[in-house]
Amino acid sequence: MELKKIQSENCTEKNISHIVDKFGVSRDVAEILLLRGFLKDDEVSKFLHPSISDMHDPYLFNEMDVVVKRIRQAIQNKESVLIFGDYDVDGITSSYILLDYFRSVGLSANTFLPNRYSDGYGLTRDAVEYVLNTYQPNLIITVDCGISGYTEVEYIKSKGVDVIVTDHHDCPEILPKCPIIDAKLPNQRYPFSELCGAGVALKVVEALAGRDTALKYLPVCAIATVSDIVPLVDENRIIVAHGLDKPMSAFPDGIVALAKELKLGAKLTSQDVSFKLAPKLNAAGRMGDANHSLKLYLERDKNEIRKIITQLLEYNIERQELCNVVYADCVAELKNTNLANQKVIVLAKKGWSIGILGIVAARLAEEYNRPTFLLGEEGGLYKGSCRSIEGMNIHSLLSKLSDILTSFGGHTMAAGLTIAYDKIDEFRKRLNELVREQYPEEFFAPYYNYDLDIEPDEINIERLKALEVLEPYGCQNPTPVFKLNFDKSTVSPMKSNPMHLTIQLKNVNLLAFNSSEYFNMVSQSGEKECIAELWVDIFRGNASCKGIVKRMQISASPNVGADRIGGEYIKQLALSSQGKHPVFTPYNKQELAKILDDSESKLYGTLVIANTLQSYKDFIEQYSKNFHIVCYEYLNLTNNNGYNTLCLCPSLDNDFKNFNKIILLDGVLDEAYLVYFNINSRARVYLPNAKPFIYSPFASIDLSRKTFGVYFNIFKKTSRMNIIAFDDFNYFNKIKRSYHNLNYVQFVACIETFKQLDLIDVIDEIGNYTIKMKSSASTQLTKSQFYNKLELIMKSY
Repeated sequence: MELKKIQSENCTEKNISHIVDKFGVSRDVAEILLLRGFLKDDEVSKFLHPSISDMHDPYLFNEMDVVVKRIRQAIQNKESVLIFGDYDVDGITSSYILLDYFRSVGLSANTFLPNRYSDGYGLTRDAVEYVLNTYQPNLIITVDCGISGYTEVEYIKSKGVDVIVTDHHDCPEILPKCPIIDAKLPNQRYPFSELCGAGVALKVVEALAGRDTALKYLPVCAIATVSDIVPLVDENRIIVAHGLDKPMSAFPDGIVALAKELKLGAKLTSQDVSFKLAPKLNAAGRMGDANHSLKLYLERDKNEIRKIITQLLEYNIERQELCNVVYADCVAELKNTNLANQKVIVLAKKGWSIGILGIVAARLAEEYNRPTFLLGEEGGLYKGSCRSIEGMNIHSLLSKLSDILTSFGGHTMAAGLTIAYDKIDEFRKRLNELVREQYPEEFFAPYYNYDLDIEPDEINIERLKALEVLEPYGCQNPTPVFKLNFDKSTVSPMKSNPMHLTIQLKNVNLLAFNSSEYFNMVSQSGEKECIAELWVDIFRGNASCKGIVKRMQISASPNVGADRIGGEYIKQLALSSQGKHPVFTPYNKQELAKILDDSESKLYGTLVIANTLQSYKDFIEQYSKNFHIVCYEYLNLTNNNGYNTLCLCPSLDNDFKNFNKIILLDGVLDEAYLVYFNINSRARVYLPNAKPFIYSPFASIDLSRKTFGVYFNIFKKTSRMNIIAFDDFNYFNKIKRSYHNLNYVQFVACIETFKQLDLIDVIDEIGNYTIKMKSSASTQLTKSQFYNKLELIMKSY
């Protein structure tokens, strides 16, 4: 797994120095600007100082003059106008911009936001029938949708109703036959193609009433632009920079109240919008009725605003709970899927809430590095969302499978689809085949980009503050990412959630969310590296450097003590074969290279297990040049993709189902260890046929009743102290502070023996390891099968 520095041929010492001198920015800022593709002085100046005067002429849009003429006719004649929007923040904001403008000029227009569940996305026949019958419009204006609605537009026109489509999505081959404002139209004159739906609506208002009137909607348009994850460059950067720079009084009263409820600052940031405001505004549409969020834009009564916010917060909590349920369902299903053989994730389940599938799909796509399609049942069909990975055009893939899809639409990275249930298996099979044909295996090699290298002792408040000139951050202008190398650190699970870690380095405190699997890696000495976003945090007037870890990995040779390795090794004796005989393939040293070479994949499917540091290092030295080790791991498998992995003494809590081969480099203590892999994986297991088990850990064990009694009394005392640790080794280190003559191998031997004798109860949850006494009754140690296995081995030697 590679942490890959972004490269640019423009990033020369000469160019860096020029930007530093010319624009008075820090060296970090100059380098990042060059990495982002800004080389010419005018480009740099426009990026650092986005100006309203650089916004483009709305009449450069094809057919803008036709659209303006028709809307002015509707205003003059006070026609019935229907704004047909979408149920996300962009669609809601687009609807608000046109509605508020129309009201300001005396036109009482209506709005329709589809229900995600009953209406679906965009112009559907049922939704069109409803608005025609309910509102009886003379003119329908779509916002943030409509570009794929050729059939529906023809139907509307057949009823004598005019249509204007304003949209920003990719254009299909057959376009609606009506005036269209979409910067992605073929032969479009407009110089910037990445406006969101609200940005397009803003340009329509600018064409109708001039720039000064349009600028009134800049703050809400900034919210939509950030929320819809369009590139924050060119005109979008101008919109967001100036829109969010406005005081809170420039936003609608409901947005101000929501920001106050969320304890946001006097000015919104793009991060505030992305992670706090947008999820609440989107929650209404995801849970069914987006009109709650539209009402928040429009409402002026404080009591009504309070009711709307309460409802949105309830929707958001419900949305989070549903996301957690669907995510857990997906992870459980994927544990029964060998991902080494799958390039695409396609999961479907009746009962899933369709409105939140995109959120979960995005999370899974990032975690598993595969495009992800999640589908839920609705009205006899399966509808859902898909999210792609960098470099893979998901809309193009769906286009090639349109013959088995009921409908689809979307972008390069995100799309929606509808499919009959009996077509899902075929869809999954053909999609995997299509991806294998179009994308070589190297495309899936995991790497994580970063901008700059930095040492922990180089981090300071002044250096990080200098980066703020690059804000607002977002799509195509992401928050800068740094790579840090470090050895010693103080790591601990968060008290509120042990799945999250805090890592204290010199000068900076890092947060690693959902990263409990890294605890052992970070807590051991030895070289480690991570990539992280860094910023200056202000708390109660005090500034400090903080960071969020995006990815972490150990060096190829972890610095792990022999006692830790030995303790993990003897845990093999605690396993039961459950009456099964092990199935494995013996191999000799000469055959190992061929076994590795015969792997079906260069990236996926092979797990190599070392139970000594020496065999781990020997494998790297002898085989890493010809066998692609993607992940070097210690104890915990920190990825669940089935990448080719070399792991030192893996915990049995890991998921082994994503491997086709499991190759043991060392002899085993008990056949039950092999049976465990037979039961918990589909892999072919390989065992060296001339390598005895490792005896060295047993030199640390004393089987005397006296020594076991000492440990038993220690556990009695520590259990009363209610010591809670991350895992057993962390527990051992905590009690070792008071009892200095302990060793971890003996500790494991005593724990496993006492567990089998039912003298202690071990609670072993993530971040919550503790020992409880169950009995103080005297008993024979030989009643423990684990103890007897220890004794047999030690007597043999």
